[in-house]
Amino acid sequence: MNDDVAPLSFGDGPGLVVVPGNNRRAHHYTKLAELLQYDYRVTVIERRGRGASGPQARTTASNGRPTTSSR
Repeated sequence: MNDDVAPLSFGDGPGLVVVPGNNRRAHHYTKLAELLQYDYRVTVIERRGRGASGPQARTTASNGRPTTSSR
């Protein structure tokens, strides 16, 4: 099982982290990162359960039953 979070990195300079929301993946932000890479070191995080990142952590629902997030 892969527990790592997979980042994409572009450029060199002050750090800027992009965290995709909802159903987006890191590759959706490649063009943005390429534009910003001349002024910043842009790191786009591939959230857990998406792309090359490991699965989301097991959680417990409000009813006390264990649940797992689907991809």
